[in-house]
Amino acid sequence: MELKDISIGVVFGIGIATLYFTFTRKQELEIELLPGHEHCKQKIQAERVGRINAEKSLRKGVVEKICNSGYPLLTIGYIDSPYVARRGTPRQGLLVPSSRSIIKLSPELPQETLEGLATYSHLHILFLFHENTNLVKTLIANETNSDASLKSRSFSSKSKTFTNRVQSFAAKVLPPLLNGGSIGLFATRSPHRPNAIGSSLVQIVRVNVEEKTVTVAGADLVHGTPIVDLKPWGPFDCPSCIHQMVDHDLKNNYTCPKNGSRCSKFAMRIPQWVAAGLQDPYQLPVEWNDDSIHFIRNLVDSEEKHSNFYENGESQILIDAISEMLSLDIRSVHRGRGQGPMTELVGQRTNEQKTKVQDYEVDYDMLNIKFTVRFGNHHIHQDTAWVQIEKVTQINYKQ
Repeated sequence: MELKDISIGVVFGIGIATLYFTFTRKQELEIELLPGHEHCKQKIQAERVGRINAEKSLRKGVVEKICNSGYPLLTIGYIDSPYVARRGTPRQGLLVPSSRSIIKLSPELPQETLEGLATYSHLHILFLFHENTNLVKTLIANETNSDASLKSRSFSSKSKTFTNRVQSFAAKVLPPLLNGGSIGLFATRSPHRPNAIGSSLVQIVRVNVEEKTVTVAGADLVHGTPIVDLKPWGPFDCPSCIHQMVDHDLKNNYTCPKNGSRCSKFAMRIPQWVAAGLQDPYQLPVEWNDDSIHFIRNLVDSEEKHSNFYENGESQILIDAISEMLSLDIRSVHRGRGQGPMTELVGQRTNEQKTKVQDYEVDYDMLNIKFTVRFGNHHIHQDTAWVQIEKVTQINYKQ
């Protein structure tokens, strides 16, 4: 068959389809306009109402099922993180702004889902606390019991009474800023919650649509954390920002009087203990030795790629990230985090622990960092705890 014959056939087919559509559409219009066909309209309307009622009933059933047996969360990917273990992982997003992590989306997700994300500066990561110590028990309990009731043990309870579905769920927790004090779970961002879902605000470094990856700064996630969703940050997430944009002319640097009824609706409030932590953040000074700094510079800034997250020439960013991480004091509360010298804390328990020097190590990216936490005996840090980085070595760790 010649190309000319094929073209004629295509044109003829299109013409027939156009005539059919025009004829059927004309019939539909005539049915809508003819008064004798009102019963058709009523029937269509009744069917529409029936569909709506059926959809409402289905949605109600879905809600009931979710309330009784939970919602099947789908993970959209996971994160490659320099924090290879819980130790050293920050307690909040953006506390270590020089850290780098890479979100890798599932191969099943289309590339188009990332289009436009690079135009934002920050995003919220919704994720699962997959390394919670109580997570395994909770999952096993969910599989073996359909009881949907939620009860928790009181923080002071010694009976540890839980339901069969939720394990190790404490009503009150010990946030670091309270220095040993307890407060209600939902007034904190503790990972041990009825549902092990977390949310972190991070900065977007780059978006690779083709590879379906998002490089972010300031993530507080352990390597391999399952990602549930990504949501861009905007001024609508901040009452003060949205108030300034909607109600005031930013060009004239208008200052909100904060005495109007509308202004008061956008006023922000945080608890005193959180405000105190922001005004006077607890951070330990970090001291480096020259050998450790030279080792990192030679490793990262060499032609051969040795880091999973830092490019050639970014050794100082890596050094800053380690300093930011260790300054947060990654010790446990029992080892003196946020409190006085170690001798005061453990002197009543055992003489062997009476020491002003504590040895630790932590892995970050491809590095093993050995450091000590000291108290005083420094030409600057006389009466405070401080961190001394003793040695940095490379480890054979690849994401």
